[in-house]
Amino acid sequence: SDVKRKLLMADLDRQYLNDILMRNGIESIRKMIVMPGYIVNSDLPNIYNNAFGTGVANFGYASAMSFFVFIIVAILAVINLKVGDTRD
Repeated sequence: SDVKRKLLMADLDRQYLNDILMRNGIESIRKMIVMPGYIVNSDLPNIYNNAFGTGVANFGYASAMSFFVFIIVAILAVINLKVGDTRD
């Protein structure tokens, strides 16, 4: 690709990444890596734990939560298509 995109590395220690890059002799790609630190992700584990967690499995509730997330993502995708459309 002609477009150079940055790589997002979440939940990885900066020093550990620097050690890996140095060990492999590819320190030059460090400027192409974005490290935001820890990203909280509580929704997906919550859905999984409701479906398969300990105790009574609640597949219906987990399915409803997943469907709600799907609807939100679909709405955001449609908004992105409308806003990002550069055709006149």
